[in-house]
Amino acid sequence: LHRTEGQDTARLSATASWKLPITTDGGHLITLFANVRGDAYYVTDTTPGADAETITRGLTWGGFEWRYPLVRSDWGWKQVIEPIVQVIGAPYGGNPPEIPNEDSGAFEFDETNLFSFNKFPGIDRWETGPRVNAGFRAAAYFDEGFVEAIIGESFRLHEDDAFTQESGLRGQQSDYVGRLTLQPTNDIRVVHRFRVNQQDYSFERNEVYAEASDPEDYLMRVGYVLLEPNPALPEQREEVNLLGSFRTV
Repeated sequence: LHRTEGQDTARLSATASWKLPITTDGGHLITLFANVRGDAYYVTDTTPGADAETITRGLTWGGFEWRYPLVRSDWGWKQVIEPIVQVIGAPYGGNPPEIPNEDSGAFEFDETNLFSFNKFPGIDRWETGPRVNAGFRAAAYFDEGFVEAIIGESFRLHEDDAFTQESGLRGQQSDYVGRLTLQPTNDIRVVHRFRVNQQDYSFERNEVYAEASDPEDYLMRVGYVLLEPNPALPEQREEVNLLGSFRTV
């Protein structure tokens, strides 16, 4: 990454990973995994007159994930209940201040990265220490559509100061994240995504949208988003958005 003014960064990374999925006779889904990564940085122009720096680090983590999907069919519907637990062991440290954060500054904790081994979107920062990610999924599937809900949170032995307080992940117990999806037919869908503060149960992020569509003719969508303050957006923000698309012949 080269700038005409300011800090320049060159990075070389190498990763090796291993994964072993296991299905028991009783229906338990267990996945064992391990990963090792090495990073080397060459950083220049951090401050006027500063010397170039070379920083290296080695990162390792491993653990297992357990899922137990329980399925039954009643009234012509297929119902699924699935607890999920992921245990990750990793050393502390690994985020020296000399390494610039170029690709992990914009970050949102939600249900899509709840079970990620490293919740940062890039490589410059990584999630440290032993931790547990736990969640619960329930769903019902019928002829043309489905209803699905997922909720979960993360636990760690010590807080991780690589995350900001506003992220909902810094403390020993994270905020609650989840999603509710209602899709009665292929043409109609309602989704509610949220992050709830684990201390006072207030919404840190509240997003609802509904859409109706016909692949041949139209798409209509209406949505609402509430975002609490964070370093990138220092003031609370609310949005209502509308989208419409029609095809004429």
